[in-house]
Amino acid sequence: RSCAHCHGLELAGDEGPDLHGLEISDRRIATVIQRGIKGEMPSFARKHNDIEVAALVAFVRSVQ
Repeated sequence: RSCAHCHGLELAGDEGPDLHGLEISDRRIATVIQRGIKGEMPSFARKHNDIEVAALVAFVRSVQ
């Protein structure tokens, strides 16, 4: 409900980049979800708590 709008239903990219095979740490993925990227991606810190962010990181890692 937060990722698909920009990254597509399969996270293969659309308005946002393809999230398959990211070569960054889980901590970095969580930080980007929480803080966003200025001018590119909004912060989701108010929408998702730490447990939900961890689940989103796991989901990103699970897509092939």
